[in-house]
Formats: sequence, C-alpha cells, structure tokens
Amino acid sequence: MDKFAESLREAGYACEERLGSWDEAFRKLKEAIAHSQEEKKIIFIDELSWMDTKESGLISALESFWNASHSCDGVRHMDVPSGKKKSACI
Repeated sequence: MDKFAESLREAGYACEERLGSWDEAFRKLKEAIAHSQEEKKIIFIDELSWMDTKESGLISALESFWNASHSCDGVRHMDVPSGKKKSACI
C-alpha cells in the first residue's frame, strides 16, 4: 500500500499517513478524485492478481469502491477478476 499512497502523491494528492487497509486506500483515492480539477479522470490499477493476497481484502474493497452509490455524469465499465462487468462512476 506504500506504492499506492506514493501514486496518490505523484498525482498531486496529499497522502502523508500510512494506509492501513485497501478500504482506506480506496477512500483516499475517492477523495483524490473528488479534489481533482481535471474534467476526466483515468484510473489504472495494474497487477491486481499480485496485490490480491489471501488476506488482503483488495477485491472486496475494490468492489465497494466501484459500487459506491453517488451521482455522476459518466458511467464506465470495468472487468473485475470474477469476470463480471461492473459499472463505475468516474
């Protein structure tokens, strides 16, 4: 998760504290998206299978992040490892 926090900082979001869980990491990502002045945002997460260790909680945290209920202008789709297509506000 240190690399995740580093990526948030590189994208211009102040993330100084150490992230303790994937849920927390995705909350920070949501905040970074909300504070971004860019009209369009692209989120690229590589190496999911490598990051999803047995006890990590990554996939459930990612699913919660993408399924979060809030209004948005655009709906995009992504494939999650289960092979099911998910809608996401971005």
